[in-house]
Amino acid sequence: MTHAKIGSRIEVPLRLRNTGDLATDRRIMVRWESVGGLVFDRKFSNCAYGEGDDPGEAGSQASVTCVFPIPSNSVPAGGTVELSSPLTATVGKRVLTAVTDYSVRLLKPREQPGGGSHQGTGPALTLVRASGAGGGFENGAEGRFTAAADNSADLAAEVTTKPGRRAGERILDINAVNHGPASAYGIDDKSVAVVDVVLPKGVVATGTAHMEEEDSPYGPCLLRVGSTTTAPFEAGHRHYVCSVPFGVAAGRSQLFELWVKQAKDYDGAKGRVTVRPGPAGIPLHDPDASNDSTTFAFGPPATPTAAAPSEAPLTATRAGRTLIATAAGAALLGAVVLVVRRRRRTG
Repeated sequence: MTHAKIGSRIEVPLRLRNTGDLATDRRIMVRWESVGGLVFDRKFSNCAYGEGDDPGEAGSQASVTCVFPIPSNSVPAGGTVELSSPLTATVGKRVLTAVTDYSVRLLKPREQPGGGSHQGTGPALTLVRASGAGGGFENGAEGRFTAAADNSADLAAEVTTKPGRRAGERILDINAVNHGPASAYGIDDKSVAVVDVVLPKGVVATGTAHMEEEDSPYGPCLLRVGSTTTAPFEAGHRHYVCSVPFGVAAGRSQLFELWVKQAKDYDGAKGRVTVRPGPAGIPLHDPDASNDSTTFAFGPPATPTAAAPSEAPLTATRAGRTLIATAAGAALLGAVVLVVRRRRRTG
């Protein structure tokens, strides 16, 4: 679905076909799992609804789990059925592209289907014989529905520099700022946006900070090795690509940090930082291209600070996290990549 209006109510279509040679003799469970800002109506008593803390926010997850009993909802061999009433959802104001994955399967006897914590209060949803040709089926029991809204996300690039630990060293803070109004999130772990970083002539990177978690203050930066190719971070180069790993909400930003070193003959040349659409392929409909790119330069060698750049991630660690330091060209430049991995909560 394209050009969905903000605040409008849309219908999520679904048909089921029994490709076997026997009628279904078990309960049928259909589940929709959505990320992107759709808010589903809780109107069917045999459906359980789940949603995040802020249902209207594009990063919030939502789900609908419906169970159809037997024999009233049995599907004959070769039969095609559809929902007796449409599954409807409201398009939230932060939606850019909302993705809903759906699946269907037969439940085992006494199996608990799980699902959301909110039960619908209206009549029961049923399966009815589908009219028409019934084409357009997915391969298998899983599929995806995508709703692209009439909305835009204004992503801008911002850069600040700070002194490093030693003379000639700097810390480069890079921000991908989302001025909204839509929140921008990737699909299937593919970034919605990337930041292209070209350091000035006479300046190379010596390290980066990256914390691997959804609420991490630092995003990952990779080495640019071709027009469309990247490699793991490596010190001693000028061209890097930093990916917005999960997404960035409207009014928020994603921070990246590079530690850089100036050559003695650095003459004040400028570098450039540019925000570009990412491999997720989601159109941003960016209304202001003038802030997508910005230039920066360094002055005379900075006065060293007392704290090393690596100390910020170190002081942020708590019990339950593991700090891993790996050398990256250390013999040449003393480079280090700091990665903080936090254990995810279970249960």
